[in-house]
Amino acid sequence: MILLVDVGNTRLKWGTYELGQWREKDAIPTKDVSALASRWQGLNPAWVGISNVAGRGIVKAIEQACPVGTKIYWLRPEAGAHGIRNRYAAPASLGADRYAALIAARKMGLGHAVVASLGTALTVDALTAAGEFLGGIIAPGYRTMLRSIEQSTQGVHIGPGQWSAFPTNTNDALETGMLSALAGAVEAQRNRLEALVAAEATVLLTGGDAALIKPLLRAPLCSVEDLVLEGLLWIARESGVADA
Repeated sequence: MILLVDVGNTRLKWGTYELGQWREKDAIPTKDVSALASRWQGLNPAWVGISNVAGRGIVKAIEQACPVGTKIYWLRPEAGAHGIRNRYAAPASLGADRYAALIAARKMGLGHAVVASLGTALTVDALTAAGEFLGGIIAPGYRTMLRSIEQSTQGVHIGPGQWSAFPTNTNDALETGMLSALAGAVEAQRNRLEALVAAEATVLLTGGDAALIKPLLRAPLCSVEDLVLEGLLWIARESGVADA
């Protein structure tokens, strides 16, 4: 059995994988990392693969939650590995979560694609059919936008809203504006990639708030839950510690 871990800014997610299938998936708020030791009690993974974007402060807590002697692999982006040519100016500075998602997208064989992850932030990364990561954009995520509006306005009560082509109340206007901005960022990046490669590109959508913008995106489109964990799984397979 192997343990795969996605440490995000808001949530820490993990999954166990054995005998060709996911056995268990769970998550806790990243700020509650001290609870991992009890949550992982009884697990005895042969290998742990981790993507971490929450900083060095969390490393010790995770290592202490793993059984003594467990082989731990911390994903670090490289210029060329796992079928990805990383064109970031400083390849190692790319977020490990984005790198893992790109690896998963490459292994899925989607051809030209933009990998869009909507969580605390929206990231939209361009990947060619040959595995070249051209670069990507980062924007505030849905809930980050919402908090910003709440903190920056006075006299505006923000309640539940619905998307509408022509909103006629403030809550619907805010909801429509935020979702339109997020979906527009994804489609703009796809348009730039398609113009460059002179071919169609697929949107690969993931992240906790991905479902909010899915209806606003055009085809071709596919969504994958826990794409970062899927990328870590491919690395485990390449390393020979997980079966296909």
